[in-house]
Amino acid sequence: MNKVQTPSISKEFYQKLKNSFKHIFVEQNSKDEILCIIKAIENNEPILDLMENASGSFSTIFLPFHWNEIYPYHFKKISKKYNLTKKLIEFCKLAGEIESITSNYAFYEKEQNGKEKAFLLSKLKEFFKILPSYEEFQAWLK
Repeated sequence: MNKVQTPSISKEFYQKLKNSFKHIFVEQNSKDEILCIIKAIENNEPILDLMENASGSFSTIFLPFHWNEIYPYHFKKISKKYNLTKKLIEFCKLAGEIESITSNYAFYEKEQNGKEKAFLLSKLKEFFKILPSYEEFQAWLK
């Protein structure tokens, strides 16, 4: 009887996440962009113009970590099956939520209401609170 073999998580999966984190949060220092949006919302300033900049759309910061975009790895199944760290799962979940919210800003022609911005602010603060150093992120991948 042939037993179906379960593939292990490839090194490619971890390398993709590691490279994305390094590029976005170390080389591009996108933490500053996140802080800029947080401060603008806290100061009741417009954020629509901040969502597009020289490096692209704000939502692209979060896209490589969006658990529905980590194709072809099916993140939700992998996280359960291979016991990924809770911190990595939380990081990717928040990144996905923020990417989903902020990707809509490309289509808005006017500033959104305070309720939507307050929700975005809460998610950004939560993300910023758990945003690890590059070394910590690498440790999550082991």
